[in-house]
Amino acid sequence: MNRWNLRDWKPVRNFFGLGLLLFSGWAWAPACVRAEINLIENDRNQDGAADSWEYFNKGERVRWELDKNFDGGVDGVIHFERRFVTLSEVDSDFDGVLDDRFHFKDGMRAFNEYDVNHDGRMDKWEYFDARGRLSRTETDVDFDGKADSRTHREGAPHRDDLL
Repeated sequence: MNRWNLRDWKPVRNFFGLGLLLFSGWAWAPACVRAEINLIENDRNQDGAADSWEYFNKGERVRWELDKNFDGGVDGVIHFERRFVTLSEVDSDFDGVLDDRFHFKDGMRAFNEYDVNHDGRMDKWEYFDARGRLSRTETDVDFDGKADSRTHREGAPHRDDLL
């Protein structure tokens, strides 16, 4: 037996492995401490099946999943950061795919995205000003993934905004 071969010498191999585990665990400790995710399930229609799932990290809600039509699938997801909604995703046709996204910044609406024809690509975008008012809308008319027209808040498309 070669006494310097760690494969053959179990006490050293185990000690060496334990040292690596402890060292790597030290590097991951802050991430593990931050990720104390707790789940609360709710049965909103009292049928015995959960239809609302709230995820908390250190007592602060980070995500809320909803089953709006009570079929057992997730039809809406709301993401939170520092108690503000940052993103809301909705399955508008209840096919299991989250079609529409509503983005928020500092608690105010920033922009919305819609998959109008349900092909997996966004087809309509709405942008909001700093006060949360709709400022412009962009639409992909031919469903190629690019905006073809832009309408400003006044309602009339600008000549240079027809893309």
